[in-house]
Amino acid sequence: MTKISQYSAASTVNSISANAAGVGNSVAIEVDDDCVVSAIYDNSQIRTVAKVGIATFPNADGLKAISGNAYRTSLDAGQMVIKEAGEGGAGRISPSSLEASTVDLSAEFTGLIQTQKAYSASSKIITTADQMLEELINIKR
Repeated sequence: MTKISQYSAASTVNSISANAAGVGNSVAIEVDDDCVVSAIYDNSQIRTVAKVGIATFPNADGLKAISGNAYRTSLDAGQMVIKEAGEGGAGRISPSSLEASTVDLSAEFTGLIQTQKAYSASSKIITTADQMLEELINIKR
């Protein structure tokens, strides 16, 4: 406040100097190999907003499987411990990659069987219609 003075006259701003970034909107979220989550803003700023933790259990076989290749904690699994990726037996993450094993095979096979049944029914309809037309042609002769 040492550079401010007040006179009994109209005030005007003579100069402004900014020492921070302008206002920005978040346009993307990025996760790096160290599990650091960063927000990317439209004013070219990148800010660290979080760090992903990896949950470990003393008995991972005690987790209860639920639909969609997910697991729920149980008493058999033991107490959950959150660790940094790659430390103390915790796994690592692969950001920006798709894991092929997350596909629910039972749902995919069910969809495949339904599609095959629909195709089979459609082909039988075409065969039946063809036989009907052939019989109609034979009756006309």
